[in-house]
Amino acid sequence: MLRGKCSPGQLNIRLSLAAPGNAQIGGPLTFEVPDSGEFALAVQMPAGGWYAFRLQASDGAKTLCGPFGVGEVYIVAGQSNVGNYHDARFSVTDPQCRVAAYSVSANYWRVAHDPQPSVEFADDGKTYWNRAHGILEKHNFSLDFSGGSFWPLVGDQLVAVLQIPIGFVNVAVGNNPIANWEPGRGPHFPILENGVRQAGKFRAILWQQGESDLYIDTDPEMWCRIFESIRSAISQSLGSAPDWLLAKSTYHPTVYNKPSHEAALRATIQKVWQNEGVFRGPDVDLLGGTMRSTAGRSMHLSPEGQKHAAFLWARSMLNHIEAKSP
Repeated sequence: MLRGKCSPGQLNIRLSLAAPGNAQIGGPLTFEVPDSGEFALAVQMPAGGWYAFRLQASDGAKTLCGPFGVGEVYIVAGQSNVGNYHDARFSVTDPQCRVAAYSVSANYWRVAHDPQPSVEFADDGKTYWNRAHGILEKHNFSLDFSGGSFWPLVGDQLVAVLQIPIGFVNVAVGNNPIANWEPGRGPHFPILENGVRQAGKFRAILWQQGESDLYIDTDPEMWCRIFESIRSAISQSLGSAPDWLLAKSTYHPTVYNKPSHEAALRATIQKVWQNEGVFRGPDVDLLGGTMRSTAGRSMHLSPEGQKHAAFLWARSMLNHIEAKSP
């Protein structure tokens, strides 16, 4: 939907690629602007981008609107493994930088270079790092904190296959059991609800969380009940039921060694995968050995592990798209 204000009269609109050459797409659109000068025009767009609209009013004034894209948007939620806690920072390598990240706190999109916009720390350069190091110091790894994720890698892989822009809205919060996301009780449910509302239309919610629950021995059935209550509350808030991609994520050997508890939660997640609207996410517990952080944070990942996690997430997301395609 294009909304704006200009001089009354004829408005010519041209759609082009927002890239070198600015190749025009289709013919020009002509729209009559009323005396108020305010206009709203719905335009159907092919999936792709980046695009730009060039608007020329009857008085000769020209305006450029863009760049923007028509692609896939995902909500990222859970705890630190889907946040900025891994060993290496990655950048988007797609030549057109068609992987974007949205800051829920500051309400803007940017290229999804690490660190990702975060609800934990202000995404504003130096302040981000000062605040991150201060908060994480009590966890004894602030000096090793590098702000790395795997989302630039995931986005690059999806763009390479789909050839459309990919957007991430990340509302993950580190070191939190699932009870902290419970509607009406947990402090973080409003963060998730705010994120999905700001995102508008999106493809799915990507959920990776579990290590904190293994640490405090959350009953797997309780974990399942709370997860379903989160899904239900989000569906009620949106007025429709979004899809969820649910990862298996229970592995943290330097903090605990609970193979029976891990197996029980993994089995519960396996059952939840059968529920309507829940799709199989990656099994990140498969990433062990050198794929885990060398800084003693074994639930987090080394650069090698980040690359493998990105592949697993991208594969799950593409499988989901294929399953939903007619």
